[in-house]
Amino acid sequence: SAEDDTYFEKLAKDLEIDKKLLAFVAYSSIKPSLSLSAEQLASYLDNDAQWGKGYCPVCGSPPALSILRDEGQRSLLCSFCGHEWPIQRIYCPFCENMDQKSLHYFYSEEEDNYRVNVCDKCKKYLKTVDTRRMKRPVYPFVEQVSTLHLDMLAQEQGLESGIPLWLQM
Repeated sequence: SAEDDTYFEKLAKDLEIDKKLLAFVAYSSIKPSLSLSAEQLASYLDNDAQWGKGYCPVCGSPPALSILRDEGQRSLLCSFCGHEWPIQRIYCPFCENMDQKSLHYFYSEEEDNYRVNVCDKCKKYLKTVDTRRMKRPVYPFVEQVSTLHLDMLAQEQGLESGIPLWLQM
């Protein structure tokens, strides 16, 4: 939220460091505990029930990444706790838009295993990893970092990441 961004901006200014670096260090320091807690909380969820929301059922945070698995099943990966949950294919997790005409994606011909899903309604984007085209295991953190160039392309088109600033790489 805007309050979170303002807090990090003020703290970074007071400490005289880059706010993204501050956020990364803060998040990295709590990530191990957070992942374990998320795993334990997720074990109480009904895995057969479709959550169907664009925010994490464990902690309520927005997704950092979309993943396409075998058979084309789409799931979202939480930007905060790392929990993964299934979601429908034609859906914007940021504004709940399901209008196929206003949802599209782009990708690089050289990297067809990555794409950027775009919502024309809210002007936000979410990167997607298509595991069906991967020749190696998928590591979400690695995928986020190795696709930073796609973030730049999306932002050059006037699109906005749905991930809060303090959670962006």
